[in-house]
Amino acid sequence: MALFNLLSTQKDSLFKILVDSGFNPLDFSWENKGFPALCYKYDNYYCKFQMSDDYLSRMVVFSPGNLIQEEYYAKNMDNWQAYENGFKIWLQNLKKELSAEFLWEKLQSESTKVSISNNIINDPFLPSEKDMIRLKFVSIKSKFRSLDLNEVQLNKIDEKLDHLLELTEKLDKIDWLSILIGSVAGLVLNLLIDQDTIRTIWEIIKNEFEIWLFLPQ
Repeated sequence: MALFNLLSTQKDSLFKILVDSGFNPLDFSWENKGFPALCYKYDNYYCKFQMSDDYLSRMVVFSPGNLIQEEYYAKNMDNWQAYENGFKIWLQNLKKELSAEFLWEKLQSESTKVSISNNIINDPFLPSEKDMIRLKFVSIKSKFRSLDLNEVQLNKIDEKLDHLLELTEKLDKIDWLSILIGSVAGLVLNLLIDQDTIRTIWEIIKNEFEIWLFLPQ
């Protein structure tokens, strides 16, 4: 099976597609990965053009794929337009991957903004402590109303706080506080709250529960 390199006219057509798709060509380089491959310089993403005299071996192999790390396009590979179609699919996947919000990493970062005191014993809440949490949530909801939050965001926060209040009947203190921190971290990310407001939210939470929580310096 003979292998073939890309023609200059074919590379030019890929260049134009790349620019039309909003990418900077300087972020890419041509490499030999057994076949001609256009590689994204800042991550292990690539698009390989498998050209041969064997029709069944012709395909475009690319990463990232749509469902898995590496996928291929091999539909009607008897003309150059098929390679262009596969290339366009790769660019769509690449654009989606590069615009990912990294929510798991952000959640981990947000969750470290408040820490649980080391002096807490992980035992059930006393009735008086449950009443205290109920009052603190009323205060928190009131203070959140003064922040730059819309009604949808406020309603989502209220729903989460109400659910957390119910969990005081089922969870011990440290477990509940961990859920509290994780829930707030998830909310501020999911509701697209700006950074200044996020900081204020954590300060309000910490101040209301200062016997159990603190903000790391």
